[in-house]
Amino acid sequence: MSAKVVAFAAVIAQAAAFAPTLSTFKPAARQASTGLSMAMDRSNTAPIVQIFDHRGCSRVAKEYTGKKCNGAEDEMLVKVQSKVIPAPEALAASVLQVTVGNLKRK
Repeated sequence: MSAKVVAFAAVIAQAAAFAPTLSTFKPAARQASTGLSMAMDRSNTAPIVQIFDHRGCSRVAKEYTGKKCNGAEDEMLVKVQSKVIPAPEALAASVLQVTVGNLKRK
C-alpha cells in the first residue's frame, strides 16, 4: 500500500515540477492569439447534436452502420453535424429596431 502512495506522490511531484508557471506566458502573445480567434464566422453554420437511445425499442436502428460492440452501446448513438441556419434579414432588422428602441427608453 505504501509503495503505491509513494509512486503516486512521485508522479504528482514530477508533473508539478514540469508545469509552466503563469509568469512564463507573455500577455502580448495571449492577446494576439485571442484577437485572431475572435473573428466572426459568417457561414451561418451551427452544430446540430442528436441523441438516439433505442434501448428497449423494437424499431430496427439504421442510423449506425459500423462495427457492433454486442452491448448496450449498440442501441445508443450521438450524431453531430454542421448545418446552415437560415437568417432572414428582414426579421433581424425588425428585432434590432425593437432592441434599440427598448435600450433608448432606459
